[in-house]
Amino acid sequence: MANLAKILCAREQPTAALAQAVAQTSFDGIPPDIVHRLQHSMLDWLGVAIAGAGRPEIRRLCALYGTPMIDGSATVFRQQIRTSPEIAAFLNGFAGHVLDFDDVIVELNGHPSAVVVPAVLAMAEVERVSGPRVIEALYAGIETVGWLGRLFGDRHYQSGWHATSILGTLGATAAVSRLLGAEAEAIEMALGLAGALTSGIQGTFGTSGKSLQIGNAAASAIRASCCIQHGLDGPTGILEKPGGLLHTHAGIHDSFRVFSSNEHESFVRRIILKRHASCFGTHATLQAIQQLMAPENPIADLQELIIQVSPQLYRVCRIDRPTSGDEIKFSLRTVAALALLEIDTGDLATYRTELAESDVVKAIAEKIRIHVVDEFPSTYCKIQATFMGGRIVKKTADSNQPITDLDRQFTMVRNKFSVLCQGILPALQRDTIIRQVTNLSLIENISDLMTQFE
Repeated sequence: MANLAKILCAREQPTAALAQAVAQTSFDGIPPDIVHRLQHSMLDWLGVAIAGAGRPEIRRLCALYGTPMIDGSATVFRQQIRTSPEIAAFLNGFAGHVLDFDDVIVELNGHPSAVVVPAVLAMAEVERVSGPRVIEALYAGIETVGWLGRLFGDRHYQSGWHATSILGTLGATAAVSRLLGAEAEAIEMALGLAGALTSGIQGTFGTSGKSLQIGNAAASAIRASCCIQHGLDGPTGILEKPGGLLHTHAGIHDSFRVFSSNEHESFVRRIILKRHASCFGTHATLQAIQQLMAPENPIADLQELIIQVSPQLYRVCRIDRPTSGDEIKFSLRTVAALALLEIDTGDLATYRTELAESDVVKAIAEKIRIHVVDEFPSTYCKIQATFMGGRIVKKTADSNQPITDLDRQFTMVRNKFSVLCQGILPALQRDTIIRQVTNLSLIENISDLMTQFE
């Protein structure tokens, strides 16, 4: 999508300009480093989804769908069944987000792969397309969600909308439409239908509702794209028209946001792979606490910890007294207490009801005070620890730090995938998947990869 940066300055017909850029996306035009990053993000999402597919909610959802689950050719992870691409995208999308361990783009205020990857993989398997076409679709989808995140701005998120599911529906629709070879006019109408189908609010955070929104977004993207492919029409100009998404979801009425940009900017390069299995809003605090942990700063001597964060961050991570493992992920105070106790916040087993109810965790949490600073970016944190004798130690951190070294990023995502899938997949199968994904451009039929996940 070489023309995507130019769209940032399009005033009159941004939806049409976006559709045109998606239609023109070509694998041959994607820079090699971005191909590697897309493969890393896909491997990261797969590891999280494979682990998440073992959650009891997935089995309950499979039971809910019943007979349609055995009629189709799209794989549902770890269920040994195949179904329609729409249902597979829904279930795999749910699985890929239920652990809240998937990647982030700060400008999106959300998770770029969460909706795009399950929608693309489900449709790609049915269409039996090649690896390069999957990469092409992923690139179109993730660049779209990143751009939409910047376009809609923080006001969209601050109003309580769930950006990952709402903007992700549009990004995944762009990706699936590209995969199906749609022309620009058809892509614009598919985006219009996606706008009609999109939904998601932050009031679901800490419950199954958050992942349900992601699964619904992935399924809606396939539904919107396929409806256009089968002859339905859809609205054009869904972003900018009166009553369109910019109006209803971002409060932008009469003018189109204009950005300074350059043609080499890529939101794929802005992807951050998560190291902690908690809401990304907690990560800056966790990084600051890691800096604090040292022999000269024994936690037994800690009297008070003041955490300063932005209003947006604290509003999302403000479940101060969690009652479940999922709620812990959205409790800044509790996650900080876990880090102070040197409990691994990257371990999925950490997020369980027993720790939410632990007297030891609660005792540390009672020493934590959270202050909101209006001027702070949503990824910035400052902590001040007071120890016995009145000694004060201050640390700061900013979680908006994508990894620039591709080798280091690959090592991280390979290790994360292996740990997440340990005990689920044999070592040889894990290594095969890693090899296939990191050489995705060489795969002739994506079904050869998808058979690994039944």
